[in-house]
Amino acid sequence: MFSLFKKEIIQFYGSLTGYLVAAVFLLLTGLFLWVFGGNYNIPDGGYATLDGLFELAPWIYLILIPSVTMRTFADEKRNGTLELLLTRPLTEFQLVSVKFLSSLIIVLITLLPTLIYFLSVFFLGNPVGSIDSGATLGSYFGLFFLALIYLAIGIFTSSLTENQIISYIFAVFLCFTFYSGFDFIASLPLPSRISDFLTFLCINSHYESISRGVLDSRDLVYFLFMAGFFLILTKIVLEWKRQPLKRSTIHLVTYCTVAIIIIAFSQSSFFRIDFTKEKRYTLSPQSKEVLRKVNSPLVAEIFLDGDLPSGFRKLESAVIEHLHDMKVYCDEPITVKITNPYSEVKASRQNEYFRNLMQRGIIPTNVRIKTEEGITTVVLI
Repeated sequence: MFSLFKKEIIQFYGSLTGYLVAAVFLLLTGLFLWVFGGNYNIPDGGYATLDGLFELAPWIYLILIPSVTMRTFADEKRNGTLELLLTRPLTEFQLVSVKFLSSLIIVLITLLPTLIYFLSVFFLGNPVGSIDSGATLGSYFGLFFLALIYLAIGIFTSSLTENQIISYIFAVFLCFTFYSGFDFIASLPLPSRISDFLTFLCINSHYESISRGVLDSRDLVYFLFMAGFFLILTKIVLEWKRQPLKRSTIHLVTYCTVAIIIIAFSQSSFFRIDFTKEKRYTLSPQSKEVLRKVNSPLVAEIFLDGDLPSGFRKLESAVIEHLHDMKVYCDEPITVKITNPYSEVKASRQNEYFRNLMQRGIIPTNVRIKTEEGITTVVLI
């Protein structure tokens, strides 16, 4: 097994593809984080954080990881060496595991240079070291688990064909579907149970939870079992003509049954590790007790949206994240609604709308914002 593992690593970095993948990943993240203006730019944001990296990386990996996995089995099929590998004293699952682990090491090697970004923010912060190292570590965990699913999907698509281009396109499509596609479908007017199930299948919701610096056992179970599911499918594809279909079906059904039981159990019995320095995603025992006593659905409306300064965008994100943490311990659903009165209310009715908000105790605030055209004053609700 080790000789095959070593061969995979050497073969990948023996071609231009290996260095191109690493260079493209570092170039794109570096440009968005340090050169291009916008929400991802670290100096423009004014905060010692690598949040931009962990927001960008899933989309960049969506394109790059399939290029790492597209040749794993497709190339073996095209060259006629897959049959030779299967005659070795290796089971199909061992062969899949070697391909998967070697691809994972390659992806981790491309991720290591991003520690330069961490060191840069660490020393450029005011004061030095103001970046939350624990939260950053938790975010790296999220990126690692995200890579597990992307790699498992890519290896599965590579086992279906001997054409690397077809494998790449199919892997990108499946990764996109699981990362964002199910989330889009869940936003459609569907029954709540179907919508919740589609949201659970979506990688994005689980990745966002971990990338904040919070390791939830339910997210961990999701990532491990989803990666295992596609590896099992890859094994079945490889043994399709060598093993009875009934045996492969039994293995898949057994795996899915065990996964469903463990996932169901994890929903009621779970633990969370908050890596952040201030434990800002950890609720007090009193708050948990209050949330467990809620006996009707809640609606939280946030009047903070639009083209906001970086500080207010961060506040908006923090409020939404806090509400999501409250959902964990509340038996009733909590719906989050984000409202921008300037865009959703007609200009002729805005004054009346603002008066109604003030009667409810929501007082507008005048904020001065520095722009390229000078200082402007806006009213935030």
